[in-house]
Amino acid sequence: TYVLLLVVVAVWYQVFFRVKGNLFGGDDTITIVPNNVTVHMSSLVRDTVDLVADYRDPFGETKAISSDQEESVKKEVKPIAPKIHRRIVWPVIEYYGLVKKTDSKQPLAIIKIDGSTLTMRQGEDIYDGIFLKSIFRDSIKIRYKKETKAFVRK
Repeated sequence: TYVLLLVVVAVWYQVFFRVKGNLFGGDDTITIVPNNVTVHMSSLVRDTVDLVADYRDPFGETKAISSDQEESVKKEVKPIAPKIHRRIVWPVIEYYGLVKKTDSKQPLAIIKIDGSTLTMRQGEDIYDGIFLKSIFRDSIKIRYKKETKAFVRK
């Protein structure tokens, strides 16, 4: 018991002085001794830039435009924007299988669309134009924005 008591006192002694040293700082001084390293830097070549300030002064002062600048402004031609063929971004769709009553002819497909689980019948239209075209045991066909894709059961 006395040995354990001495060990506990020694541990708390160390803890106390470490906390005190972190809170109030120690009296340790750090001296930096410079070493004899010489740094050689090559001369820099300055880059020069000409600014063309042919815009309206934001502080209200007027500025005369030279005749060369007027001609360049008049000759500007607007570029024709190319047609962009946008690719359709499909939502995340997962097919988990189908459920069918024995006396029913139309099965229910269990589908997860963007994280929400739904049950759909063939021919149903769900939010954002997702249309269930056909249901099979192992896959489904879905039409979305004039595109059709097949999804395999997970």
